[in-house]
Amino acid sequence: MFKWFDRYIFNHVGRTIQRYAIISLIVDILVCVISAFVVLADSILLWLLILVCGIGYALIFAFPIYAFGQLVEDIHQTQENTSRKDANIDELPEL
Repeated sequence: MFKWFDRYIFNHVGRTIQRYAIISLIVDILVCVISAFVVLADSILLWLLILVCGIGYALIFAFPIYAFGQLVEDIHQTQENTSRKDANIDELPEL
């Protein structure tokens, strides 16, 4: 079981974090829209307030999580690119 986690979850942590951020954003927006339609019968102003604040909340909290996942993925890719056997980092490249 640990091999499955190692292969599919822990090997690509950055992508997994990005997927969870997207899923979280979609769920937050759906909950916001459903909540807004439940309140629609009471007041249009309250409906608009819930819709705007809910979508803003979802975006504000999804962007940093997605950005952190992108950062982790970029660092992992940089580590893979610099740890290759054929890469000689002591020599300067030809211009």
